[in-house]
Amino acid sequence: MPHPASLVAVPLMAGACAGLQLHGISPGCFALCSAGAALMALAAGIAACADGARNECSVAVVVGALLAGASLGSDAARRAYAPPLIGWYESNATGQAVTLEGVLREDAAASPFGVSLAVDVHGIAPATGTAGDLGATAGGVRLTIGGTLAAGRIGEWRAGRIIRVTAWLRPPAVYRNRGVTDDRKALARRGIALVGSVKSADLVELVGRGPALSEAAAACRAWARARLSSAVGGWSRRSVAISAAILIGDRTGLSAEDERRLQEAGTYHVVAISGGNVAVLTLLLLGVLRLLRVPARAAAAASILLLVFYGRIAAGGASVDRAVTAACVYLAGRTIDQSGPALNVLAVAAMLGVGVRPDSVFDPGFLLSFGATLGILLGVPRHLGRHAVPRGQPAAAATVLAATIAAEVA
Repeated sequence: MPHPASLVAVPLMAGACAGLQLHGISPGCFALCSAGAALMALAAGIAACADGARNECSVAVVVGALLAGASLGSDAARRAYAPPLIGWYESNATGQAVTLEGVLREDAAASPFGVSLAVDVHGIAPATGTAGDLGATAGGVRLTIGGTLAAGRIGEWRAGRIIRVTAWLRPPAVYRNRGVTDDRKALARRGIALVGSVKSADLVELVGRGPALSEAAAACRAWARARLSSAVGGWSRRSVAISAAILIGDRTGLSAEDERRLQEAGTYHVVAISGGNVAVLTLLLLGVLRLLRVPARAAAAASILLLVFYGRIAAGGASVDRAVTAACVYLAGRTIDQSGPALNVLAVAAMLGVGVRPDSVFDPGFLLSFGATLGILLGVPRHLGRHAVPRGQPAAAATVLAATIAAEVA
């Protein structure tokens, strides 16, 4: 079979979708799904040892992946829709201030109402208690810090750092108009269980710095923003915002009007880091390392490390993860002198993405990124195979046009 990874990737994603929908399933069924997946994998191995058992082996792999995906999806739904933080809030803090401590998930961003922070909470208590009384919990919150002091401290609040803050929390608003989707579930799948407000930046205390890798990535983002502001800001602040979005995936500087115009023009993907950006970076890295006479395997291994670090810098969601993962899988194959179809690489990237974050199967960025790539891989060879295209620049132009059409159709 030319694309064996698809035997696992497709049913794994289908199972994750089912598991996310059936999030009321009991813990015993989690164990049953996991045991079923293990049994199917064992059956696949036994069947593979027998001659003429290819069909049985394929069925065992598909069923096992489907059950494993259902188990992963159900567990992810439980953690997303009913984290411990929700239970604590409903029992202890409805309508009153709380003191919470947690890790910043991303760099602070300016918003129309102040400064926005996304925090993975690990300790919480009513604000009337002392700092040592924080009880252990888990869940994500998005806070808006008001007041005039927040803008001056925005550079302190970087991804990976630990903060302690006094805030007023509430569940996300739910709009019950017909045809309006439930944003509460969408936020929960992105790790946001509650939202809240902070009256002043004086109520935010920086408790600790993040790990070395997070600090290095945050420093690179800050350096890129400063350099872009210095080099491009003289022409237009809008240009600075668009450049930051293209280079490091930071779209916080884009105004609502700019985002709306990009979306209506169908060009919003230009400011979303994805396969094109990572492909250019990969070619540049391999080219520079080749000029430095670094052996091919060492160059591929070094490029993997640099791409993973760039993924930490960009932190742009599913499209960045997919592109970096696919590039790393391809380069890892080069380090061991292995190659395979691009569809196989895409399937492996999808498996890894769903394995790490099962709820990403409902993420529009995940679906659009993998869907567009799948459209290109399936559509371009068929289009070029049916039409005789001269070599050289016409062939390159025809390939780009075919890829654009295939991605848009997908």
